[in-house]
This record gives sequence, C-alpha cells and structure tokens, in this order.
Amino acid sequence: MLAMDVVIDPRFNGPPDSGHGGYSAGRAAVLVEPLPGGAVEVTLRRPVPLATPLVVAEDATGAVELSAGGELVMAARPVDAPDGATAPAVDLGGARAAADPAGWADGHPFPMGKYPALFDILQKENLIRSEDVIEPHEADDR
Repeated sequence: MLAMDVVIDPRFNGPPDSGHGGYSAGRAAVLVEPLPGGAVEVTLRRPVPLATPLVVAEDATGAVELSAGGELVMAARPVDAPDGATAPAVDLGGARAAADPAGWADGHPFPMGKYPALFDILQKENLIRSEDVIEPHEADDR
C-alpha cells in the first residue's frame, strides 16, 4: 500500500486554479503498476487543486484514488493494452475538410492574416473606440 500524498505545483496549472489534466494524470499514472503488456487508465473526476495535498489510497487491484478534502479528484487503474487497431488513412481532401470544417479558410469575414492590425484599422476609421474595448485585466473592474 502507498502511504503518500501528491501535490500539483501551481506552475503546472491548466484551467484557472487547477492542475493541467495531462500532467496531473501522469502524476497519478506513475503510482500504478500496469498489467504485463498493459497500460494505465486515469479518470479525472473534478478540477485538480493546485498546491493541495492529494491523499493517495490504493486498493488490492493496484488501482489508486487521489482525494482532496474527502472528495475524489482522480483515479488510476491498470488496464489491458489497446488492441492496436490503427485508424484508417485520410486522403488529402479529407484532411483539408477537417482542417477547415466551417469552410472559411479562403473567405473568413475577418481575415487576420490579411489584416493583422484589424483593431488599429477599425479605430483609425472611427468604427471602434479604445474606451469601448475591455482588456482582460480590466474585466473584473467593471
């Protein structure tokens, strides 16, 4: 049985005030011994708190649960290896369609590549005023 806590350092944040999912899942996965030739499956149950001890509990199958404040945060368990089936190949037309599902690659109404300073242009033409724009750091002040 494991007798330890896991702490996700704030520098590994993902969404605001929570751990990056991939990093956090990796921290849980290394606590589990995979089956021979197998893998480890990690399920995130809620946002992973930062700088908070996650209590690790292991069961008889080798699965672990990481909890904070009595609430399950994530679980990891050994699983069989994927079957190895490969995805079908995608032709060039299919790849292009997937890259531009809205069909705006050549006709987007606001082509930023063509107008990299669109805000400056709109302001110069008096179509927008700088005081009408809320900067991200100002949003909480209004």
